[in-house]
Amino acid sequence: MVFTEKRLVDSFRLILDLAIQEDIGEGDLTTMAIVENVGRERLKQKACLLAKAKGIICGLPLVKYIFSLNEVSVQLLKKDGEEVKPGDEIALLKGDYGIILSWERIALNLLQRLSGIATLAHHFVKRLKDTKIKVLDTRKTIPGFRYLEKYAVFMGGGENHRLGLYDQYLVKDNHLDFSGGVSEAMEKIIAYERQRRLADLEQGGKGRGKLGEGKLGEGKFGRDKFKITVECRNLLEVKEALRYEVIDQILLDNFPLRRLKKAIGLIRGAKKGEGDKKIEVSGKITLKRLSSYRKLNIDFISSGAITHSAPALDLSLMFIR
Repeated sequence: MVFTEKRLVDSFRLILDLAIQEDIGEGDLTTMAIVENVGRERLKQKACLLAKAKGIICGLPLVKYIFSLNEVSVQLLKKDGEEVKPGDEIALLKGDYGIILSWERIALNLLQRLSGIATLAHHFVKRLKDTKIKVLDTRKTIPGFRYLEKYAVFMGGGENHRLGLYDQYLVKDNHLDFSGGVSEAMEKIIAYERQRRLADLEQGGKGRGKLGEGKLGEGKFGRDKFKITVECRNLLEVKEALRYEVIDQILLDNFPLRRLKKAIGLIRGAKKGEGDKKIEVSGKITLKRLSSYRKLNIDFISSGAITHSAPALDLSLMFIR
């Protein structure tokens, strides 16, 4: 996934009006009563964003954007992805006293949320140091915040799973139950891909890569195919998934450790073309449990906790007198 400052801002702009409405509404009553009646020449003030806890800072370009909308200048003293500790100055602000007060909470809420996710992702990555295992996020994000939260995971050293339902196949337990199993689900995907590509060609497109030769399900879709991950709940489903060369990744979800090792052995011991599949492990993954997975021959560990349970990083804004 590619992150740019422009796309970060565009993503936040979609929810900014809601943030303003829920926090500022018709106006900041206290600030209007106490500050706005003071002469304008007295309103120019400096403020500092400070860290009150140790962690990874994330979201600074958005803080700069928020205040720039109100002609408050922001000098960033840290960069996203940097570690901060209590007392560290993160940014200096200069502008209208009342505006800084009114917009403080929107900026801090955003910065604390994203920094908390980046910090927890950093802890996950750190626990798996000196292994080949990479940490993945999930779609368990606050609606509207997904791009921002996945950016925070990336800033913490993690990697991103699919952004949404539209950018890769992920066959989960409910799909398997509905279709009748791994083979039935895969036959439907292969047929759908074939139909989709033929329709693309008929419309004058260049197609999306060859389906390959051989029996149904044995050929590759092509270099530009959507990635296919299949969630397996037991060893029988793992064996079924290994029959399909087009499957890129097998997700072992909620496997007890002993059964997990057997499943990994099956996948790694499969013949060439089947055994080169990536292995992802998920299900109640916490920091405490990570040590159990360090020596496993797997590629990824995914955890929804990185986004849905990350505590906010403690930050504050102080005026400089």
